[in-house]
This record gives sequence, C-alpha cells and structure tokens, in this order.
Amino acid sequence: MKDVKLFGLVIVGMVLLLSSTTQGSLDMETRLSNLEKRIESLEEKVESLLDFIPALIEASPPVTSGGSKSEVKQSGGGVLESGAFLFKSVTMSSSFDGIVNLKGEVLNQSGITHDSLVFFQVTLYNNDTGVIGSQSFLLSGLKDGQTKSFDVAVLGVDLDDIYDWKIEFDKGF
Repeated sequence: MKDVKLFGLVIVGMVLLLSSTTQGSLDMETRLSNLEKRIESLEEKVESLLDFIPALIEASPPVTSGGSKSEVKQSGGGVLESGAFLFKSVTMSSSFDGIVNLKGEVLNQSGITHDSLVFFQVTLYNNDTGVIGSQSFLLSGLKDGQTKSFDVAVLGVDLDDIYDWKIEFDKGF
C-alpha cells in the first residue's frame, strides 16, 4: 500500500511538473510571439525611414558657403550666396581668448519650409593644417523666404588664426 501511495505521489508530482513546464512553454511562446511582432514593427519603421532619407537628401542637399576672414573684414560683413541659403552680414569677433563668435543672418531660399529645426555647421580653417574649429548650431523653424539671425561661438580658436571658413546646411525638419 505504501508503494501505491508513493507511486501515486510520484505521478501527481510528475503531472504538476509537466503542467508547469507546459504553462512555462506557453508563456515563452507568447513572449516570443510578442517579440516577433515588435521586431516586425521596428523593421517596418526602419524601412519607412530608409524610404524617407533619399527624399530628405534630394529636398535639402548639403550646401556650403564660405569666405576668408579678410573678405568679411573688408566688406564690414559677409554676403555669401550658397544657392539654397544666403548668409548676410556675417561678422567674426572675439571677446575672450579662444572664443570666436560668428554673427549674421541666413535667408532660406531653398524652396523648402523647415517648420521645426534647421541645423548648420560652421567650420574654421587656418592657412596651414586645415580645420582648426567647428561648431553646430540650430535655428528654430525657417520658412522658405524667411531671414533669421544667428550667433554661434566656436571654442578653442583664436581669431588671428582663421584664414578661411564655411557654413554648411546639415539638415532640417
């Protein structure tokens, strides 16, 4: 009789173990299914972003505008045509050692309205080694035909070391 009870307990234990393992497998299957759905959703989002990138590049090609420091000083402010953007009244100054400020206005003549943010990159060059400083800056919204002021500080550069510079459109939203 004891053997039958023991055997019965073993059977009940095995059934409980099998039941919990089956339940665990079902939970794991549900989790895997949910994970697969999330991965598929992310893949769809990535594909839509990849479709959007060529349109963004085509609509907003990188543009460069630059001039030498002497041109800016001679004119009392640079006027730089870049095709998509016109940088006007650009001046450089230094209020502290190692900080150069570029101020001016940018006119959006790209034919595209950027409602949210527009990113630009200022790059400064010397006469010998090339790039001596750069700094990104952004403007909040820039409609087609609109002019906005900008003021950007580039750290770690002395005004006297600057030979040439450029402003590049990075991206806009």
